[in-house]
Amino acid sequence: MQVYCPFCDGSGVVYKAIVTKLSSCIFICDECDTVWENGQEIIEGNCLSFKYYMTPHGLKPLWSELSNIEKEWE
Repeated sequence: MQVYCPFCDGSGVVYKAIVTKLSSCIFICDECDTVWENGQEIIEGNCLSFKYYMTPHGLKPLWSELSNIEKEWE
């Protein structure tokens, strides 16, 4: 199943990925880098920017920090 970002008017695809150094699962838009934590509904009201998700953990907001990136997921 492919999910589209609620911020990007159908042009941003939400990917499932693992933040490698944290071993945590996130969902991230390939256009605007909005992040939802695992288990959260992908809506405008419960998200963070990639920067604000990564910085408190001492990580840079780079896609190279991610692994197991999946475009289609359930």
